[in-house]
Amino acid sequence: NENKEEEYAPKESEMILGTVLGYGAHSTVYIATDSSKNKYVCKKMKRSHRSNALREIFILKKLKDNKYFPNYKFHIETKYNFMIFTEYNKAIDLFEFVNRLIDNGTLTDDIIKDVFFKMTKAVKELHNKGFNHLDIKMENFIILHNDTLDIKLIDFEMSYEHTKELKYIKRCIGTSGYSPLESYKHQYNYQTDIWSLGICLWMLLTNRMPFNHKSLIIDDGMDVQFKLLPTPNEKKYIDKNAIELVESILTIDLNKRIELENIITNKWLNEI
Repeated sequence: NENKEEEYAPKESEMILGTVLGYGAHSTVYIATDSSKNKYVCKKMKRSHRSNALREIFILKKLKDNKYFPNYKFHIETKYNFMIFTEYNKAIDLFEFVNRLIDNGTLTDDIIKDVFFKMTKAVKELHNKGFNHLDIKMENFIILHNDTLDIKLIDFEMSYEHTKELKYIKRCIGTSGYSPLESYKHQYNYQTDIWSLGICLWMLLTNRMPFNHKSLIIDDGMDVQFKLLPTPNEKKYIDKNAIELVESILTIDLNKRIELENIITNKWLNEI
């Protein structure tokens, strides 16, 4: 059935690329329209990033028809580009959504909990499907303009197969500030994503990144640069149980880092 759908992929000349929705590490994302005026999201990547494009296509096909992810439709390969088409949803990236609420003074604890709960469920679903994302950040979630404010996890070009073992990876993965200590040693496993979720939660609670890793010094004493240090003001105004949850996620020792199941059932997160 998947192959059948691929057979009917339109030609590049039948697709019109419109508004730019955003930029990935190796891609530009557009709203696209076909000759029948059907809308899609199109991720366009240069052929020089063929392996990233093929990885994304492979993973999207495995994630089809799942509310937590973009719904893959078809792809077009040209002399210079790969174009990956997914179902169009009216949506906004989570970073922008949260910033709008902060600007309006309407980001409440209940919204933070609801958003973070859905983010965690999306990552759990991805792991259940057999993949680690490895670039979890606010911009890689979109929130749909619907009544239930559904959240989708996007952008799988850095993703790898799900693993509990620490695996070595040649290239540097993830985004500075969101990545755990082990990533800087070129190692990853499913807990890489859990750490990055903790960074997202801290940003939701404080509107700031917990660590400045732009100038990270990579040496034997670098652990100290991954220790969460809330300011006195943050300790005063943020719910103690919320800080405890973040601390249990941002645990440097992989063996002590909280599991996704325990985040999902966390008492503070479920008090709405």
